[in-house]
Order: sequence, then structure tokens, then C-alpha cells
Amino acid sequence: MRYSQAKRTSVGARPQVRPVGRQTASKVLLLALLLLVRSVPALAGNTRLEYQKEIDAGIDEVWKAFTTKQGLQLWRAPKVEVDFTVGGTLMINYHPKGRIGDATTIEYAILSYDPQHMISLRPKKLPNELPEVVKDTWSVYYFSPVSPTRTRVTVVGLGFKEDEASRQWRAMFEAVSQRTLDKLAKALMQPTSSSVDGMLVLRGHSGPVFSVAFSPDGKRLASAGEDKTVRVWNTSTGRVIQTLRGHTGEVLAVAFSPDGKRIATGSGGFDGTLRIWDANTGKQQRTVPVRDMVNRVQFSPEGKRILTAASAITLWDANSGKSLLTIRQPNLGLGVALSGNGKRIAAGTLEGEIKVWDNATGRELVTLHGRHADHVISVAFSPDGKRIATGSGDKTVKVWDATTGKELLTLNGHTGRVMGLDFSPDGKRIASCGGSTVRMWDARTGRQLFTRTFGTMGLSSVAFSPD
Repeated sequence: MRYSQAKRTSVGARPQVRPVGRQTASKVLLLALLLLVRSVPALAGNTRLEYQKEIDAGIDEVWKAFTTKQGLQLWRAPKVEVDFTVGGTLMINYHPKGRIGDATTIEYAILSYDPQHMISLRPKKLPNELPEVVKDTWSVYYFSPVSPTRTRVTVVGLGFKEDEASRQWRAMFEAVSQRTLDKLAKALMQPTSSSVDGMLVLRGHSGPVFSVAFSPDGKRLASAGEDKTVRVWNTSTGRVIQTLRGHTGEVLAVAFSPDGKRIATGSGGFDGTLRIWDANTGKQQRTVPVRDMVNRVQFSPEGKRILTAASAITLWDANSGKSLLTIRQPNLGLGVALSGNGKRIAAGTLEGEIKVWDNATGRELVTLHGRHADHVISVAFSPDGKRIATGSGDKTVKVWDATTGKELLTLNGHTGRVMGLDFSPDGKRIASCGGSTVRMWDARTGRQLFTRTFGTMGLSSVAFSPD
């Protein structure tokens, strides 16, 4: 930490502070004058304390960590309420048995902010154990992008006086600032990657990963996890580009749009939503309440519609979030897929059947002849739409003629449920995963080409890169 004597300056000490909201010039001037008047008594304290730390996260992610309830709960305290407006309040409660608003709550007034540049806060209400001199001080946080994935955060403490109580609080402020930014750095710490036997292993989720998807150019990989986040990785370096936060339940499904500009995600638990994100900025564009566990998401080939699979199959308008088609199939399984031309939907049932529907009318086109001996978990169309591959709890992969419904191949070898399936971009291979094993098959002959076992971990999703 470094600190020095401060010059006598007004609150924030940064020019061109932009208050939140659309306000007239007169209101902005009035607000600036009010803030200056409020800060005058504290100018008797001329000590400026400054602590700085670089955080392994982009400016968008760091800003959310300071300005949203969910972001603050990641590192500040589990009990938080925030009204992030000029004149709004930030309330924090660290007490194990405390509640927001009770006598153990710390309440800050939000004096001003400049989006993604600066926030100034002043203590408003304090628990009895904190000295009253704390109310004479205020803090200014500055944010400076170092790189797209690294941000410098500087906290400046102002208004400290020279009496004994103020000196004690000054020492405490230094320790608290360091500890606070260390917590922030840990909460937003970039995951690591490593190379093992020629593979790039990505580490970062704090729980199981349920779904993965490559971007159309193969340069990014999105992963959806139990930890309620989606991480977007650089496939060359293994470094996290973005972490998408917003879901309040485990994220079960993820997909890129055909142009790579959007990401769709689906969640379970009490969240039960389809969310659409800007793939370049990581900002959430739309939330669609499905009110059900969303097990699968997929964009149509033109990117205008999104398929979700829950207790029903639904097609949504990707821009408006409006429901376009709903197919209700009794005992619907987890495996659902949209054909490459976007005209058909295939899904499996808990009884092991596979059905195909017209996605314009919802009319059932065919039920595939034969069935799995257990429920259908995964479904994939070949790129040309002529074949359908299905994986089941019966430990097999089957390949079907998508038009006639005839069974073409049964692929045996898995020792557990087949959780994930994907055709290669040229349609010549099929990848499947189940238990701790990934297997590669010749899609024409059914011959097993490759097997890889990953310790004892359970695998739930597999995907080919576009290249």
C-alpha cells in the first residue's frame, strides 16, 4: 500500500463525472453543488490513503462486481442490497445472523460515479461497534483497463483527520482496503489451463460442466456449469475471454448463433430461463422465462429462432423472445435436436422412442422404427440432415435414416449412459461421451476409431470444432 498527503480537492477528484440517468443540465449542476457542500466539513482532514491492485478480469466484469447485487455477493458479503443510482444506497451485512436493514447493517450513500471509471461512496449508517469518525470519510474507487482481461482498481480514502480515533480508523482502512481487493481478485481470478498429453485442459468452473459449444470459427469455446456461470475460452491459449453471470440456477445448455455474435444459454433450478448474450461484449440482451428446466438450446441455421428442450419443446424468436411453436410430447427425454436446414426437430422419450416433427407446423413426421432399451439422453442430426444419431441409458449409440426411420447402425462399447453426441462437420465421424470415456466412430461403418478415458470424471457433453 502507498499513501501520501492529499491536495484539497472536491469529491472524486476526477473531471467530467457523469451521474446516472437522463438529467437536465440544471439538475446536474445542482447535484454537483450539493455534493461539494456535503464534502466541505470533511476537508479539514487532509490525509489521502491509496491502495491499488490489478485484477485478472475485464473492465465489464469488474464493474458488475461493484455495481450489481450478484456481483457484490461474489466478494463483498453474502447479504447485499444496492440501488445503484446517484443518491442511492449500498447496504452490506457481514454478521452471520444479521439481516439487511438491522442494527448490524453498514449503509453507504452513493455520491457519484462515472461508468467503468469511478465510484464514490460515503458511510451513512454504521453498526455500533464502528467509530463515528468513519462517517467523516469517504472512498473513491477508480477503474483502469490494463488489457481486455485485466483491470487496475485503485481505492482512495479521503477525509481522515488527525485525532486519535481517526488515526485508528486510518490504520484499519488500509488493512480493510487490502483485504477487500484481495477478495475481489480471488473471486474474479482467471481460471488456468494446461496441456496434458497434447490436450488443452481448461480449469475454472467451481463445479460440473454440463454443456460445451464451439463458436462457428472455432476460436472460442463456451462452457456451461453448475456454478451458474458460462465461461468463454480462447481455444488457442486456453484463457478465459468472458464469464457470463446472470443465471440464478445451474446452467445446463449453451450454444453460439451461426454468425458467432450471440450466445444462448438455458438453466435449471428455480431460474428456468433462456438467456441471450452478446458474444463480443458478454452483455445480456434478453431473458426469456421458460419456467422449466432448460436442458437444451440450439439456434436455427439462419439464427432467427432458438430451440429449447424442457418438459416441452419450444421454438422462440431469437430477437423478441416470443414463443413461435410448442410441441408437447409425453415423457420427453433429454435429447432434442434441430436439423441442419432448420426444418425438422428430433427428440427421444423416456421409453426409448425417437420422433421427428415438422418445425413449422409441429406435425409429427415419423417415429423411428425400433427403440432403445432405456431412455434417450442425446440426439444429433448429421450435417446433411439424412441421419440421426441417438445415445441412451442402455449404453448404446444408434444411427437412423432420418426420412424412413430405419435403424442403420448400433454402436456398442460404452460402459455407461451416453450423455453427449456430435457429428463431425463433414458427417464422416460421430463423437460420443459417457461415464469417463469419449469414443470416436466411423459414421458410415460404425467402426470405433478412437477411445480416450479421463480418470473417474463424469462426462456430459462433447463437441467437434468447426475445423
